[in-house]
Amino acid sequence: MKKVVLTILAILTLLLFVTAGVGYGYLTYHYRDVFMPGMTVNSVYAAEMTVDEVNRKLKKNMEIPVVTVTDKNGNTESFSMAEADYDENYTDELKRLREDQDILELVARVFGMDIPVATRELEPVITYDEEKLVDFLDGWDMIADNTDLSGKKIEIEYRISKGYYLVDDTLDMLNHDKARDLILDSVRNGEYEVELSEKECYEKPERYTSAQEYALDTWKKLKAYMDTEIVFDFTDRKVTIAAPQISNWLALEEDGTFKLNEDGNLWLDEEAIEKYVKELCDLYSTVNKPRTFKAHNGKMVTIDKGTYGSKIDYKPEFEFVMANLNSGRHVERKPEYSQVPFSGLTGIDDIGGIYIEVDMSEQHLYYYVNGVLKLDSDVVTGNTSLGRGTPERVCYVYFKQRNRVLRGEDYATPVNYWMAVYNNIGIHDANWRGKFGGSIYRTNGSHGCVNTPIAKVKELYSMVEVGTPVLLHY
Repeated sequence: MKKVVLTILAILTLLLFVTAGVGYGYLTYHYRDVFMPGMTVNSVYAAEMTVDEVNRKLKKNMEIPVVTVTDKNGNTESFSMAEADYDENYTDELKRLREDQDILELVARVFGMDIPVATRELEPVITYDEEKLVDFLDGWDMIADNTDLSGKKIEIEYRISKGYYLVDDTLDMLNHDKARDLILDSVRNGEYEVELSEKECYEKPERYTSAQEYALDTWKKLKAYMDTEIVFDFTDRKVTIAAPQISNWLALEEDGTFKLNEDGNLWLDEEAIEKYVKELCDLYSTVNKPRTFKAHNGKMVTIDKGTYGSKIDYKPEFEFVMANLNSGRHVERKPEYSQVPFSGLTGIDDIGGIYIEVDMSEQHLYYYVNGVLKLDSDVVTGNTSLGRGTPERVCYVYFKQRNRVLRGEDYATPVNYWMAVYNNIGIHDANWRGKFGGSIYRTNGSHGCVNTPIAKVKELYSMVEVGTPVLLHY
């Protein structure tokens, strides 16, 4: 009995080994040409696929490179490597991967053993037809040869809107062979961004004519002037002095060459520069300039002249211009003011929110603080029948005094409160008057001052600071 049992066990063991051997042989035979389950290559699931089938699938995902070439001026053009029959092939790597498959791993996976799914990242073999690439590059306009000197010029030219500038056709002399070889080398190294200016693809002439040498030497002196931008910030606007204006200050000889000073530098017309800066400062100063403002009744009133406002001292600005004219940089400057208005504003609209308005047609005074009426009063202004009418002016309180005696050719009049606003005209009390306002000023007005009831002028005197704008208008 025992012998029978041993015999049966032997037979079963033999059958098991035979079955295992047959199974292993079958799997080995089956997966000799295809990939086992669980194999992923470059995101493609390769199970039960041949090397060629996986290779075809991988090639479908192929992105053909685009070569981008940039010239020295920053212009770019591109071409696809399809021009050279670009191809990617994974066959060799896939064959090695398939040959390295281990059937025992598959068996272990079938029986639930902890064998991870295989993921592989393969690099392709890249091929392209270099002769086709050379043929393409030899006919590509982007790198056409430009080293022929005939017809090329180096000259300084002038345009009103641009000033002086250099025309140098020799700056872009591209050597085609150098450019082509640079692109070929880059592609061989798998680099598809090519900068022509970095690899000396551009050439310079070996010799220049005397006229060309003069243009290049002069441009070295001229370029800093033409690159300069001086910006004056006048608060509400900016003015730029740049190449077009600076060009007007550089003098030429009769033969058209640039005039030089004793030091061999470009000659500047300093008188013209000073005149320009002075006129610029006068233009953006606001003293004696027309002002338009909204009066107490909502109407827009324009006053042509006055002492109030900003005044720019042109001398420091002239010195600044001269010091920076050939700096070759962008510089900004807030001008120096010899007079700054009470409001602190230096633009055209510089009255601000605190001011005295005297409407001489209505014979009434208004005092505003930040746009809010703080005081108003009837007044009597200059006698118009005698030609003493108070002038229209944008002026300001430039002096305050208590208990002053006002003197003229035929009078000496004491007043309690005096606020001088324009020349010998001021706002003051007039205790000799019993009435104010109306049409008194036409026949019985002042010598030009603004007569104000003492209670009102006392209050006004206590509130108003020296510098406060005064708007006198009819």
